[in-house]
Amino acid sequence: MQTMRWTDHARIAIVDVMKLYTRQAACSLSCHIAVLELGLPIDVHSVAKPSNLASDGTDFAQVNPLGYVPALASEDSTVILEAAVILQHLADQKPGSLLPTGARERLAAQSMLNFIATELHKHLALVFKPEFRAVRDELLAKVSARLDWLEGRLAPYALGATFSVADAYLLAVLNWTQFTGPDLRRWPKLMNLMELVRARPAVQAALAAEDLVLRGTAFFVPRVMPEELRTPLPPVGQNAPQ
Repeated sequence: MQTMRWTDHARIAIVDVMKLYTRQAACSLSCHIAVLELGLPIDVHSVAKPSNLASDGTDFAQVNPLGYVPALASEDSTVILEAAVILQHLADQKPGSLLPTGARERLAAQSMLNFIATELHKHLALVFKPEFRAVRDELLAKVSARLDWLEGRLAPYALGATFSVADAYLLAVLNWTQFTGPDLRRWPKLMNLMELVRARPAVQAALAAEDLVLRGTAFFVPRVMPEELRTPLPPVGQNAPQ
C-alpha cells in the first residue's frame, strides 16, 4: 500500500467505499458512531497495538505515519486525519443531519468540536501517560474547569436540543474519566448526556462492534481489559514520582 497523501476534508465527497481506521474505545469511536448514525458506505477497521496492523491487513504506518487514529482513507490514497475534522466531513455527507447548516450555527458547532479536541481530549489523553504523572493534578484541574463551563451549556446536548457529532465526540472522550478522573458525577447534565447518547441504537451498535460492554448507567469498557487499564492511576494529589 502506498503512502497516502493528506488533503482538505472539504474537497472530498464519499463516492467510493472508504475505510475508517479506529482503535478500541479511542476518540475514533466518535467517528465510528457517526458512520453508523448516517448509514454511510464506509468500512471500519480496527488497528491493533503494538503491531500497528489494521484488521484489513494494512500497515497503519502507511496510512498515518504519526500513528494515531482516527484516519479516513479513500481508494485514491487520500487520507483525512483528526476526529474533529473527520466528524465534520462525515456529517456533511448528509447535510443537516448531525451538524447544523446555518452559518452562525455551524461556527458554534466548529467551536464546540475544537473545544472538545483541545480542552478535553488532549488533556485527558495526557493523564494516561506515565511521563505526565507529575502534572496530573494540574491537567485534571484544567479539565474540571472546562467541564464546569460545559455543564452550563448543555441543553441537553452540546449544540442544543438535537444530537450531533459533538455529542458522539464527548461520549468517547468523557468515558475515559472513569479511569483518569475527574469524577463525572459532579456534573449531572454531563452524566445525563452520557446516558442519552449511550442509549442510541447506532451507539449501541458501535460499542458492540468494538467489543465494549456497558458499565454503570453512562460508561463502557473493553470486554477484555487491556493491561494499561488494569493498573489504577494514583489518587489525585499523589503524583510525585516514586
